[in-house]
Amino acid sequence: MIVPEAASAGPVTVTVGGKTSNGIFFDFVSEGIPNGSFEKDGLKGYAATGTVIATTAQRTNKPTHLDHMAWMSTLHNPANGQSTLTTDRFTVSDGLGYLVFDYHFMGSLVFGDIKNHLELRIIDENNTETIMNDVFSANMEKHRESIISRYAIGSGLQSAVVDVSTYAGQGIPIKIKFILKGSGPIPTDRPDLLPDDSNRGSFPNKPGTSLLLDNIRLSGTGFLPAPIDLNTITMTLPLAGKSTISGLAGSVVSDGTIYAHGLVSGIRHETTAAADGSFSIDVPASSVQDTYYILYYSTPKTTIDNSSNRLFSPNITLKIPHE
Repeated sequence: MIVPEAASAGPVTVTVGGKTSNGIFFDFVSEGIPNGSFEKDGLKGYAATGTVIATTAQRTNKPTHLDHMAWMSTLHNPANGQSTLTTDRFTVSDGLGYLVFDYHFMGSLVFGDIKNHLELRIIDENNTETIMNDVFSANMEKHRESIISRYAIGSGLQSAVVDVSTYAGQGIPIKIKFILKGSGPIPTDRPDLLPDDSNRGSFPNKPGTSLLLDNIRLSGTGFLPAPIDLNTITMTLPLAGKSTISGLAGSVVSDGTIYAHGLVSGIRHETTAAADGSFSIDVPASSVQDTYYILYYSTPKTTIDNSSNRLFSPNITLKIPHE
């Protein structure tokens, strides 16, 4: 049988003389993850439950590779809903013992540990599901609504790594399952909550949780970039509506791309670091009130084909004083 490049598990039919046979399930096992950037017919190669789509943007959030990303949400049931995204079965090639992906978690009325809302599981050949702990960053930032579509909290865009070296070169098919859970019950001991916070279907709260995923791939390294050290950053006071954010040598990796994402405007500004890891970027800033940005960077792409091995650092928050 000749298997098309974009093949995935599912029913296979035969059409002869305009008549199509009943579908017979075809269990496709790929080498690696063939649709890690969701470019081939959206979610082809995945099984999804709940609310999951492939999209080109989520407000000001863009894919990290090519034109699409997956958007999981619990807006269908903000408090107790659950959405899942599971890859088709695949094998891990020898020397590529790490699963790498880019993600951005966000939520409203989210309390407690991020583990209450996000899980990643490995499903083995016996359909045994193993929860992988400490995959997602525990660093959650308070964000203004504009940057993440009225969600009040988020991880920011960053990369994550899962060690799958146990399966490397073994020919054992596995699946990866992402699980997104709703925001859960509202605490009864929070006097700061507003009366309408319990009405999770009201506009414009946009309640519940969401997860953006992109560029899921296998890698030979488990390296993740460190966040920018705030001690290496300087900012000028606003002048003529702008401020300059500068990073000393070694602030980021050589030739990395730095992103300054406005927490109110939602606009992302970017620049390329010098060979010594220093950078300078001009951003809008107010002389009347403090201006907030999240700052992060990506490593340079070193592949020569259409793939991308860029990695995104965790975010830090910058406050540019108005005076």
